[in-house]
Amino acid sequence: MPIPAFAQSQGNDKDPREMIEGAVEMMIQALELMLNTIPQYEPPEVLENGDIIIRRKPRKQEQPPPEKDTTVDRDKT
Repeated sequence: MPIPAFAQSQGNDKDPREMIEGAVEMMIQALELMLNTIPQYEPPEVLENGDIIIRRKPRKQEQPPPEKDTTVDRDKT
């Protein structure tokens, strides 16, 4: 009677703990992105006439990455 062979791993030799940590890290990054897309608001302000104003906080402007210094420092050669 032939005995069925067990399936061999397909090069997936990662530790399960590492895989879980990677998945959790990806979920945290996704959650951070989601929270950053939700508009943020200032505390409510009640005017003298009873109107309530809730202002949006200004979005943080992403600063472009600094440009690499392309000048050659000839003293270091």
